[in-house]
Amino acid sequence: MAIRINLLAEEQLAEELRRRDPVKRALWLAGFAVAVVLIWSLGIWLKCWAAESEAATLELRWHSLQATNGNVTTNLILIRDITQKLDALDNLATNRMLWGSFMDALQFSMVENIQLIDLRSRQSYAATPAVKGAGTIKARPATAVEKISLVIDARDYGSSTGEQIDVFKKKILDNSLLKNFITNENNLRLTARGQPQTDPTGPGRTFVLFTLEGTFSEVVR
Repeated sequence: MAIRINLLAEEQLAEELRRRDPVKRALWLAGFAVAVVLIWSLGIWLKCWAAESEAATLELRWHSLQATNGNVTTNLILIRDITQKLDALDNLATNRMLWGSFMDALQFSMVENIQLIDLRSRQSYAATPAVKGAGTIKARPATAVEKISLVIDARDYGSSTGEQIDVFKKKILDNSLLKNFITNENNLRLTARGQPQTDPTGPGRTFVLFTLEGTFSEVVR
């Protein structure tokens, strides 16, 4: 039987021991773990960089939208103010005092021997500015209180005492078409009553000159 002698047995054993060295394995594992951590960290950094880039882009867009939103808000406020003013003007135009209606109604209040000489009116508007809503304060549109007064100069040819004056006044107050303008007796007053005088255009005729002043009911426009 042949006897074999391995002269490299010691070196091979040493090499095998080196391969099985736990420290070396630990170093390999540690290196692998470090590599994994580095790769993971790189991935996280790339994600953060992408997120920061997206955030910067969104911030620029937000600033752009904020400027646009400011313009839109300003325009909406202007539109609301203009709309309120247009509504107020439309209300004033469509609901204003129409003298044609008053004159048409007045002709049905005429009394025999009463002659109108002059008809004057005064109109004024007390404006109240609009109130903008804020918190618990409710918004209110601008308004205007319409005040109208009327002066009627006329002649009573009925008699020297001017007895038709009271008849004329009463007929105005009883006219249902005029009750929207002159609501009660206190709003129509006899403020002047002259002495009987001869009519220069009609010899033998006398008249009494008188003045009635009326106040219309105030209307909020």
